[in-house]
Formats: sequence, C-alpha cells, structure tokens
Amino acid sequence: MREEKELCGYVGVLALADPVSMHRSAVSLLRGTRPVQRELFLAMKIPRAFIVGERSLPDPQVEGLAQAGVEILVVPEAGHGMMDDNPPGFAAALAKALA
Repeated sequence: MREEKELCGYVGVLALADPVSMHRSAVSLLRGTRPVQRELFLAMKIPRAFIVGERSLPDPQVEGLAQAGVEILVVPEAGHGMMDDNPPGFAAALAKALA
C-alpha cells in the first residue's frame, strides 16, 4: 500500500513538471557526462558526505563511497525520497554534513 502511495505522489509530481525539462533531463541521463559525477566527487580534496535513505541500503555504490573516505549519513525510515519520507531526519543529516 505504501508503494502505491509513493508512486501516486511521484506521478503527481511528474504531471506538474515541464515536458521540455523532463525531456532534457532524460536525454542528459542517457548521454551522461565526462568525467562522470562520481569521479568528480571522489576527486574533491575537501571533506565529503553522502546522504542516503535507510531503505535504499544495502547499496554497493554507497559502500564504495564509504571505502573511498566519504562520510555516509543515513536518514532513518526513508527511501530515495528522503525529504518526503523523513523531513526531520533529512534536515539532521544535512546539518551534520554541512557542520
């Protein structure tokens, strides 16, 4: 039931989105960037943090970031839509990342 609710919310957001921006986003996802964002992120010489929802774990990509020295901050009781699933938890993780 929760998945249906989340899907309906996401579909509703998509219905409000500008079709041109959705197309451009899809095209850029398919084409990708060089260097890829992950490479740029890992090459930074500053403290880095990655915020992820608890329900999105385990994830080998997140584990790889941790192994590369990136601080992983987990938002409890949240999936990919962390800001909707747990706003206070996301705010706390963001505050910690920015501290």
